[in-house]
Amino acid sequence: MFSSDSPLRGIALKCASVTVFVLMASLIKATAESSAVPPGQQVFFRSFFALPVIFVWLMWRRELRVGLVTANPMGHLYRGLVGTAAMAMNFWALSLLPLPEATAIGFAAPLLVVVLAGMFLGENVRAFRLGMVGLGLAGVL
Repeated sequence: MFSSDSPLRGIALKCASVTVFVLMASLIKATAESSAVPPGQQVFFRSFFALPVIFVWLMWRRELRVGLVTANPMGHLYRGLVGTAAMAMNFWALSLLPLPEATAIGFAAPLLVVVLAGMFLGENVRAFRLGMVGLGLAGVL
């Protein structure tokens, strides 16, 4: 469906993704500041309204049957629990921090993944990459 030789489409999709994430973070921040919606409810409804989108996506790609089958159900359960906890903490942080600070800290996540992959997964992380991660973390600060 999406060809790998379409960088402009990829750039457009990435820009659209960032725009939607900014909109979502802004709405989370706005509803949390007015105490209208607690973080637990935000996580629930964000997940609840994502389910129809996922099902439509799988049906559109004709992958509904294979998209719901797994050889590792416990792995999916653990991933779901960790993902839900991460989303809850992210939404809670958005309610406590100014939006620019929460966003800047969020930019540190991919940098920390590099370090943690080397520490816990045995990934080969060379000095140059660690230097660039350090530079990135300095930028986040």
